[in-house]
Amino acid sequence: MARWIRLYDPEEDTWFHYELDDQDRAVRQIELQGPYQRPTTAAALDEVLQLRDHHGPAELKAYERRFGVLAEGSLQGWQDADHAAQITRHEFEALWAQARQHLAPPGPNQPSATGSATLARALHDPTELPLRPLPDQVADLLVSLNSPARLAAHLRLVHDVACQIVDWIQRQHPQLDVDGDAVLFGAATHDIGKSLHPGELSGPGSTHEAAGRDLLLRHGIDDALARFAATHASWTDAGITLEDLLVSLADKVWKNKRVPDLEALVVTHLAQATGRPLWEEYAALDERLTHIGDTADQRLAIQAAYPIHG
Repeated sequence: MARWIRLYDPEEDTWFHYELDDQDRAVRQIELQGPYQRPTTAAALDEVLQLRDHHGPAELKAYERRFGVLAEGSLQGWQDADHAAQITRHEFEALWAQARQHLAPPGPNQPSATGSATLARALHDPTELPLRPLPDQVADLLVSLNSPARLAAHLRLVHDVACQIVDWIQRQHPQLDVDGDAVLFGAATHDIGKSLHPGELSGPGSTHEAAGRDLLLRHGIDDALARFAATHASWTDAGITLEDLLVSLADKVWKNKRVPDLEALVVTHLAQATGRPLWEEYAALDERLTHIGDTADQRLAIQAAYPIHG
């Protein structure tokens, strides 16, 4: 699990603030120097890896000149450092926002206060449909990644559809052993890799799938939950569970897209659990998905109201 810490180096008169993964490696780092705690570093592992893997050394060097150099390796033993203490996520996020604004005031290609406000609206605004909120952990992560508002709206919509599907299954099939919480987390994060690959919000591409899983792992999310980012488009692969299928189903039916082979796999799981005929399970599922599809136009309009950029 992620945790947030601060350390002090009296020789440099610098406070170091870190977001650590479950192996005590730095995911994000803030450095505040001098009596006025001037920000000198606000670097993120996701951004460093994106530049390293998809750009060139010159772009990475330019990033490090602007945002500083991220610590490498494990920070195990940090508890023994001067003034070492754990801090809350909210304390870290407040410092992170201030440091990033200081080191990179919004320009034409950077997130602005307006962009941040748009993201907040996509996450929290009331809509024509009574959408259930994303888990706090997911919403906080989207904010920390400066995710596109349209991505946040999409995840919120698919998560709400997953809630409807899970609620229906738990009512209709109480004997079925399904991890509803995992399905909801998977639906809430299935496309999170598009924070790193925003071009795939408006065009084809699957790079976001593995990238999303890796992003979640780096932020301390267990692989059992991070996997949905990689499996939501691969429902025919070996080892796919009912939970994986339900995330994939929510990601299709939110816009009233019906995929017969995917639905057949879900029906097979349901029939095996209940002992009822396949046709009976299909008829019940079809009725539920048709009901969800009836409000697809409203969901598509909600998503379209939020921009990919800005």
